[in-house]
Amino acid sequence: MAEKIVALCSGGFDSIVMLNDLARNPSYDVHALFFDYGQKNVKQEMKWFHYWVHTLCIPPCNTLNLILPKFSYANTSMTGNSEVEDYEDLKAQYVPMRNMIFASYALSYAQSVGATKVFMAILGGGTYPDTTPDFIFSLNEIAGDVGIEFVTPFINHDKMYLYSRAIEYGMIEQGGKANFFSCNTPINGEPCGMCPDCEAVNEMISLYPPSYFNQTP
Repeated sequence: MAEKIVALCSGGFDSIVMLNDLARNPSYDVHALFFDYGQKNVKQEMKWFHYWVHTLCIPPCNTLNLILPKFSYANTSMTGNSEVEDYEDLKAQYVPMRNMIFASYALSYAQSVGATKVFMAILGGGTYPDTTPDFIFSLNEIAGDVGIEFVTPFINHDKMYLYSRAIEYGMIEQGGKANFFSCNTPINGEPCGMCPDCEAVNEMISLYPPSYFNQTP
């Protein structure tokens, strides 16, 4: 019998790669969670979340959109309460302890459905307090009491580590068409092209276009 797991998925680059990794593994029975917390890019993120759970044949009964109270107290450019003044200022994009809130809901859901693991697509670097190995260790101190483990398979890697798999999974097509949405501050529904996520994705595509990985020997 497949192991029940929970995957937190935003519809962005990192979590869509992770969702593909997990859903294509026959050892796992994947449950996918999406959080609406009032983020500026919620419509775009939700579109690609639903696209991929459908593409990967994750059953509707294993898919949950959680609508959280809006983070109205958070002075962050990600939730519509603050405009972007400096795209290099990562602190302005920080939603205080967002991953702690997500993890609480995910742990409750995991215990309810009998899942053994919760996967989060946190990358290395520990830019924010809720993205560090110490933070994940603390989560596991709590989750371990109910037999659940938080797993962060990318925490020692950056986006480039995931890029070839994104090509393989069809997340990026010829011409650079992206089947995901990794921009925290969209303009008129489109990627702003200036935030760190946009810059990272654009740099990857410019350095290694999809055709680079499709060359025959």
